[in-house]
Amino acid sequence: MTYLESKDVARARALATSLGLDGEFIHHCQSGRTTEDAQSALNIPASDILKTLILISEIDGRSVGVILLGSDRLSFKEVEHQSKLKKLRFASPDEIKVITSFAIGGVPPMAVSHCAFRFIDRKVLDRPIVVGAGGNEFCGYRVAPGQLCQKLNLQVAALAKPV
Repeated sequence: MTYLESKDVARARALATSLGLDGEFIHHCQSGRTTEDAQSALNIPASDILKTLILISEIDGRSVGVILLGSDRLSFKEVEHQSKLKKLRFASPDEIKVITSFAIGGVPPMAVSHCAFRFIDRKVLDRPIVVGAGGNEFCGYRVAPGQLCQKLNLQVAALAKPV
């Protein structure tokens, strides 16, 4: 752990290592909390940024982790169809912290490993390299999406809303 690395980033690094991922952690001085912030902080397009979204079923409380390109919007209807869960909603900041151990703006893609259901939008796999959060809003995690898919045992589906 370097002097710049927070406990959250160290925890993300440990999770990545335990899952056999070999991406790169990228520290930056500017917040990357939102896709727009990350674009500015990392100087990359939204189509190379990952969103890690956590959803909850209001019926039984099961969690769904979704990895999506930063430039896309989620289709709840499609996630409900793929997961066979109904009444999905975004998890609250407190629920996200409990499920993943990370705060909003820093949830790394590998944190979906803590969810009952795990998905990746098929468009993510079209990108050679993507950058998600790396444990906090001042750290990114650069990785090949195919590696995420394989190591996290993600289900591939078309989860983005058509534009």
